[in-house]
Parts: sequence; structure tokens; C-alpha cells
Amino acid sequence: MYQKMTDSKWLEDNFNVLQKYFKIDKVYLETHRDMIVPEKELVLKIKDFFESRGVKTSGGIAFVASERQLSRTFCYSNPEEREKVKDIV
Repeated sequence: MYQKMTDSKWLEDNFNVLQKYFKIDKVYLETHRDMIVPEKELVLKIKDFFESRGVKTSGGIAFVASERQLSRTFCYSNPEEREKVKDIV
């Protein structure tokens, strides 16, 4: 989904479709999932998009290490994975 949200037209079109059927008043923007960390500038651009439409935004971190492995999360007892979590935060 992250790659699609870089396209302003895709974001606008999909928001308009959803807005027809749902009252969207808040969204959570993930800053990590599946080892993908979007650029800060993109997150701010998407945040501005939603806020300009009266939608509140909050950030979130999904500690999913691999979507392909049934949403495998990080193992906090593994020192290497704990370090990765610290880097993400």
C-alpha cells in the first residue's frame, strides 16, 4: 500500500470512493511495517492530504517483520531483533 500512496491521484481517488460510504474522521499512518519505513517527507505529505480534508491523523508502528511469513513479528528475546526495533523507533 505504501508504494501506491506515493501517487497523489491514487490517494485522492481512493479517498473519494471511501468517503462516499464512510465518515472518515481519523486515520493512523504507519511508519513501519514489513521492514518498510517511508520517507518522512512522504508521511508529512500524506498527513497534510488528510488534514486538509478534516481528517485527524496519528502515527503508528506495526512491528511486523515479515508479511510473507504470516505477519511474523519481531522476537524481543533475540538481541539482534531488539536492536532493529530500537532503530525503527
